[in-house]
Amino acid sequence: MPVSSARDTTNNKNRPLVMNGEKLVVKDDAVALALAGSLTVDGSAVTQPISATALPLPSGAATESNQNTSNTSLSNIEGSLAGTLTVDGSAVTQPISAIALPLPSGAATDANQSTANASLSSMDTALASIDASLLGTITTSQGVSRSTAVLKSGVAVSAGDTTSSIDCQNHKQVAIYGTSSDNSQQLVIQASDDATNWYETDAYVFANATSGDYYHKFDACARYYRVKYSSTATETTRYSMLA
Repeated sequence: MPVSSARDTTNNKNRPLVMNGEKLVVKDDAVALALAGSLTVDGSAVTQPISATALPLPSGAATESNQNTSNTSLSNIEGSLAGTLTVDGSAVTQPISAIALPLPSGAATDANQSTANASLSSMDTALASIDASLLGTITTSQGVSRSTAVLKSGVAVSAGDTTSSIDCQNHKQVAIYGTSSDNSQQLVIQASDDATNWYETDAYVFANATSGDYYHKFDACARYYRVKYSSTATETTRYSMLA
């Protein structure tokens, strides 16, 4: 590196040493002499600007020729995209237009839908007619099975006498009614499951004090029933059963 003289010999004093535009002050004549030639600078402690124009490329660096190859490939891809692009959608479900596709086997058709609509329309008309009919009064009748018989008809009885048994196998309710010549007559309803062993129930029937008539209705929980009299009188006793 060329440097200028660092000693002013005329005035016998130091002068600035000029090196690449920077000024260094040299106080010793020996240093000035040493700097008269080329100066080796150690820039290891400070990053120095350099020119890499003529430097060789490092290993693996991109080159202009490779860039040209890449540009050519990109240009080919761009040209392909400008026309029709063939897409492989095997890994992803792709939307399609099914307007012109044939119907799969067993698919509903417009003709069959029209037939179904016609049937539904007929059903709707029929239901409307039924609905109109139901707007009026609906009258229902329930079948009634009734059984009636006479147990005693003008027969004289004594205290402790009983009527024949009543079989209520297919009936739910029983009514005992009649008339007694004894206005104080008390009738006791007896129950049995075998028509042999009889048991008094909690049902007691008293004759009317004026007319001697009596009536009592009860649920037929046992199979057989009969009437037991408590006094001497002339009795007419009937029963009715309701299924």
